[in-house]
Amino acid sequence: MNQIRKLFSKRPAYYFAFPIVIGGLFGASLIQAPCPVCSGSGILSYSIGMDDVTIVSLRPRIISTAQDACTAYIVVKAEPVIIAKNSGSIDATGYVKLTLTDVTSNNADLVSIHVRINVPADSMATLQAGNVGFVWVSSDLPPTNLDMRCEAVDDASVPCISCKGGGMTNFSSYFLLKYFRDNFVSSIIDQSHYNPDGYELINGELVAIGSDKWLEWMELN
Repeated sequence: MNQIRKLFSKRPAYYFAFPIVIGGLFGASLIQAPCPVCSGSGILSYSIGMDDVTIVSLRPRIISTAQDACTAYIVVKAEPVIIAKNSGSIDATGYVKLTLTDVTSNNADLVSIHVRINVPADSMATLQAGNVGFVWVSSDLPPTNLDMRCEAVDDASVPCISCKGGGMTNFSSYFLLKYFRDNFVSSIIDQSHYNPDGYELINGELVAIGSDKWLEWMELN
């Protein structure tokens, strides 16, 4: 016992600090905690306040219907007008899902796209969706009687990179992620691409399928 005491007394305190710190970090890496960036859900939402948004009415405004004989797909262009109500106390930002239907086939769904919208808090807004395109592969003649359905989407999200979508992170990273949470959220949203129905990622940009830019890209590729 005396020899052990002599051994420790001859060593400065910091001599033992390094292995203690390393052991503590190793132990912390084994302990799992809910990721503070995504609150343990494993995903980050692209939608804010969309659960308070309801679609009051929709005017489809079908502009044109055409069939591309070379690639056997049908392109329908429209300029829908959406009236949406936000009953929440914060401005809502997110997506609505537009579904093109064939009236002559009992309103059968043909194809859906997502359109991004913004609705101010506690208000009703008339939203011009702009020139949108619906595209689907078909060798049949284009439908002649088309309609459209619209619904708010409140679950537009991307995986959380901080926890690799698992919702848990090790304890040694927890406080760093918690302290810089806003920075991590902004970075993940900027680096990730929510790829909704009706869009394709072309050269790092989300391009609406059926748009002039998408058709030009299709011709070149």
